[in-house]
Amino acid sequence: MPKEFSLVFVSPEESEFMPRLRKIAADAGFADRFLVTGYVAQEELYGLFKHAAALVSPSQMEGFGLPVAQAMRAGTPIVTRRKPKSLREWAIWLIQILSKP
Repeated sequence: MPKEFSLVFVSPEESEFMPRLRKIAADAGFADRFLVTGYVAQEELYGLFKHAAALVSPSQMEGFGLPVAQAMRAGTPIVTRRKPKSLREWAIWLIQILSKP
């Protein structure tokens, strides 16, 4: 990862994945540039998106797509999974999202 970049996770610090992610960052040599914000108020998110080089969102279900829409509003490039190719795939995707508690 280029030295001028940091990897910022907008996520609770106590997430079950953080120890593993911190180890990956340390092994890759950028532990000092791996930041976890904890809770971020809605009014602060726009600033984070506006100053980000990109939003990386591998999940299509986190935040119901809202983070992607917020990043688009801020003009931030987005890296995400491919979108469904057909109406059937969209229907399956929507059913999966709506059926989760």
